[in-house]
Amino acid sequence: MKILYAFQGTGNGHVARAQEIIPILKKHAKVDTLISGHQSQLKADFDVNFQYRGISLLYNKTGGLSYRKTFTENKFFEAAKTIRELELSQYDLIINDYEPLTGWASKLKKLPMIELSHQASMSFPETPKPKKKDFLGEMILKYYVPSERKIGFHFENYHPQIKKPVIRKKSEV
Repeated sequence: MKILYAFQGTGNGHVARAQEIIPILKKHAKVDTLISGHQSQLKADFDVNFQYRGISLLYNKTGGLSYRKTFTENKFFEAAKTIRELELSQYDLIINDYEPLTGWASKLKKLPMIELSHQASMSFPETPKPKKKDFLGEMILKYYVPSERKIGFHFENYHPQIKKPVIRKKSEV
């Protein structure tokens, strides 16, 4: 089996999770890795086969999503071109940790993909959400990585497809 593990390079959680999951996958399959995004400070401790600028969600000084920075500091036309050009048909499965390029390429080309991410947990109605709705935020969560099959990570198992978070065993020196 050949797997592409695609993960988001914004923040450090996706990279940290990949560092735990990829070695396990490599025991059972041939695994290539793809990272997109431009905001991570954590470096992967494994070889990354493909790296793209991608689309990063950008945040303000208080940790909230900055719509202005997200829409002005990303190169959406470049990302759309990459999505069209990504050749993924050689993979039996694409595992996606909130990475939009392979998410959209998989959807458009009807390729098998499963999303594993904290963000996926928010798609289940059982997961608690703020009382005040943020329409744009909800649309980003829903469409940033379009996926039919999801396993979410959350501190509570609100749904059978929500698991406890993957915790990194190694400490950064």
